[in-house]
Amino acid sequence: MDREKRGNTYLKPPEARSESMVSDLERGVDEKVHLEEKKFFRDNIYRIRTEYDPEEKTAEIRIFKNGKLTSSKNINLCEEEGKEEIRRKLEIYHRVECSLFDSVFKMYKKMESLKDGAAHYSLGVVFLGMELSDEAEEQFLKAISKAPDLSLAYNSLGLVYLRLGKKDEAIKSFEKALKANPLYADYLNNYGFAFMEKRMYSRAIEQFEKALQINPRYEDVYLNLGFCYLMGSKEGEEIFSDSNKILALNYFKKAYKASPRKDPRIGRAIQKARDWEDLSRVYMILKSNLQQEDSFTIKSLCDYFSLRFKCDPDALGEKELNDYLFVLNEKIGQGKNYPDLRASLATAYIFYSRFLLRSAKERFLREKDEAISIPNLGTVEKLEECSDDIVSVIIP
Repeated sequence: MDREKRGNTYLKPPEARSESMVSDLERGVDEKVHLEEKKFFRDNIYRIRTEYDPEEKTAEIRIFKNGKLTSSKNINLCEEEGKEEIRRKLEIYHRVECSLFDSVFKMYKKMESLKDGAAHYSLGVVFLGMELSDEAEEQFLKAISKAPDLSLAYNSLGLVYLRLGKKDEAIKSFEKALKANPLYADYLNNYGFAFMEKRMYSRAIEQFEKALQINPRYEDVYLNLGFCYLMGSKEGEEIFSDSNKILALNYFKKAYKASPRKDPRIGRAIQKARDWEDLSRVYMILKSNLQQEDSFTIKSLCDYFSLRFKCDPDALGEKELNDYLFVLNEKIGQGKNYPDLRASLATAYIFYSRFLLRSAKERFLREKDEAISIPNLGTVEKLEECSDDIVSVIIP
């Protein structure tokens, strides 16, 4: 195994460092522009590039590791947004991504001295959201070594193995997750998906049906079931017949019904589907629709800030908190209005208020007029106590 994958041998990683940002934003947003910054950690070079194409009205963030593209994320832009708003949004998203790299590497070193498997798991989820599979695998293995009963770590490790094409290892990892928590629909769906990747459709269907017993409105599962029946009918396994095309269509209809995104064009495509090619087209459309709904990246960012709030709250600055709040509000405004995202937003506001209270306290401590400083200091200290009580509940 090469050095890059022997993560557990790096007990004392060298300091992470950055290279100055390349910016074309000063040219305005009428031309193609990009922001770029390099990060160095251990033996790896990470490059974060944010690009905007004014002709296509599209923007995306790309992450490269040692010259190889690892992930690409779109930045949603509205047609009504002017040049200044586009410029501001590009800068914020790029800054969030760069500061995420900086803080993740610092947190990596901090985790080594803790006996907290859940913390390693949260860090691994962030790496998984950044599509840095080797780094994620390392953290999940450390989480398991420190917390052997942490089912979430086994499940996420299975997802990493699927991304790396290690299907058998993924199946074993999902089995361990299910042994610890057999009634978790997500684990069953992932377990079934691993069998689906191996074209073991009968085994996959068995797991997907169990998942639906737990969560009857699981869009992903309906889509996966439809795919299994569709592919089984094409490949001619003995247990499948042409009638399974009808089953596939019915599951696709249920997937569409369970989806929060209702596009009439998708509904018409489903109604017109007759043969294998039509059904394949419907599957691809539904899959694309589901990927647009995916909230894993923003949820992994929320998990990471929860980890920061728990382990390193004093290192968070005003600008970093402001940028995080901006991204959360953006995602909620774009339709990702999930309860846990709202909870993360509320937690961020609480920590931002603590930052403001600390600033106010410092200001009143410098105030020479006791008639002003003493009563205001008392108020601030009481508010700090209240915020500490709230934090002790939400960040145990």
